[in-house]
Amino acid sequence: MNFEQRTHPTRHLIGATIRTSHANAPEEIPAFWGQILQTRALDTIDTNAPGVLYAVYTDMEDEWRGAYTMWLAVEVSPDAPTPEGFARLVVDGRERTCTHIDGSAPEHITGAWRHIWHDWSRRAERAYGVDLEIHRFDETGMHDVEIALSMAQAR
Repeated sequence: MNFEQRTHPTRHLIGATIRTSHANAPEEIPAFWGQILQTRALDTIDTNAPGVLYAVYTDMEDEWRGAYTMWLAVEVSPDAPTPEGFARLVVDGRERTCTHIDGSAPEHITGAWRHIWHDWSRRAERAYGVDLEIHRFDETGMHDVEIALSMAQAR
């Protein structure tokens, strides 16, 4: 996997959340994705970035091993209303360490995270603040995935 430093803009997101943990994620995250995609819940939100879905990881305990909040969200304008049943998150603009995943299948995404958690040479530099998966869909439904990590220090 190749990683690069990129400056990401501030993003205003609206979406749904779950609180999960590394131990429960293999069951809970696919179920959460399935619920959101099947009900098309995010389709009701007026997004300013059509075709882009964010999986955001926040409020991490014990680095990657403990509980955390996962968001599935879309980007909105700063003054967009938050519909009932959804939550709002502002992701600060900052430099992040990014990688693109070869393939968008769930096993490619979990494989990339496994590499980051266990094998990546810079894993000790992670800040465990707000990490993003940015899923960009095209008109055929195929998509590419970028992981953007918050780091303790810019490199």
